Formats: sequence, C-alpha cells, structure tokens
Amino acid sequence: MKIAVLGDPKMVRGFALAGIKDVFVAQDPPSARETLVKWLHDPAIGIIVIPARFWSGLRGDIRSVEGSRGGYPVILALPDSSGGADYAGEDYLKMAGLE
Repeated sequence: MKIAVLGDPKMVRGFALAGIKDVFVAQDPPSARETLVKWLHDPAIGIIVIPARFWSGLRGDIRSVEGSRGGYPVILALPDSSGGADYAGEDYLKMAGLE
C-alpha cells in the first residue's frame, strides 16, 4: 500500500523528499477535496496524511467512505507549517473503534 500526502508546499515537499510520490499541494480543505476523495477510493492508497487544520473541513468526505475498505485508508492529521489543529481527538478514537 502507498502513502499519499496533501498539504501546504512545505509539508508536501518534506514528504516528497522522503520518497512519497503521491503528493498534492492544497491551501485549504476545498482545494484538497477532489484529490482526497480520489485517494479515499483508491485501493492502492493505505495512508493519507493531511494537515490537522483541514480535519474539520474534510471530515464529511472521510466519513463517507469509513469502513468501506476494511479500515483503510488510515488518515493521519499532522500539524503543518501553520501550526495548530482544529480536529477533535475523539474522532481518532471512533475511527479506531476505541470509543
């Protein structure tokens, strides 16, 4: 399975330098939506990394495929160069089946 990363230029560049080939530069959730939905349905993608600040704006798209691929892809919301996060930790617990 492949790893895919979308985010600001610095975040994407860092992962690309580490060898990740599936990358997409987006400044906000609306500009990331089309690529994210494509990746959510791609059986070759096992992990999708997004900026934490995108979490609330993309949560509906992520939940729309929840469980349809047997727990994949795993979505990792990481801080990007802008810093802060706007996602709720309980969403991770629910996705992991721990809540």
